[in-house]
Amino acid sequence: MSAIARKLATDSVTIQNDVARGDLLDESLTQTDLVALVLRAATPSSAGGLGFRLLLTAINSDHGPDPPGSIHGHKEGFAVDVGTIDGSDVGANSATLGFCLAMGQHNQWVTKIGLGGDARAWLAQVTAACPDTVVFADNDQPHIHLQSQ
Repeated sequence: MSAIARKLATDSVTIQNDVARGDLLDESLTQTDLVALVLRAATPSSAGGLGFRLLLTAINSDHGPDPPGSIHGHKEGFAVDVGTIDGSDVGANSATLGFCLAMGQHNQWVTKIGLGGDARAWLAQVTAACPDTVVFADNDQPHIHLQSQ
């Protein structure tokens, strides 16, 4: 993926932690498919994206160790955590449900969706609506884990 595309992805989202601000720009920290996932999610709909305004709360440099046995996680550059969607904090709200459905149904780069905190309330609905995506209950922290590959 080009440096220009990586810059567009970085500029299309808000990154919460200073230590991770360069992660999407760095090929050694984030995989091409993850950058494509972010671009699809955050590019305005007028330009062919899904148009979500996102706060990324963890990418690679600012994420702790992945759970034992996990593959293609944050530390391998395949995942991001989302904490806010279009100004709404992730939780048991319609913004979270709409985002998860859009990611599972309209973002070809998403292979896994993890629902953290109160967002776990949507587990059955997202699982049923997105049969080609692995959907799982994540930890107690309110976030959506998006993963490519």
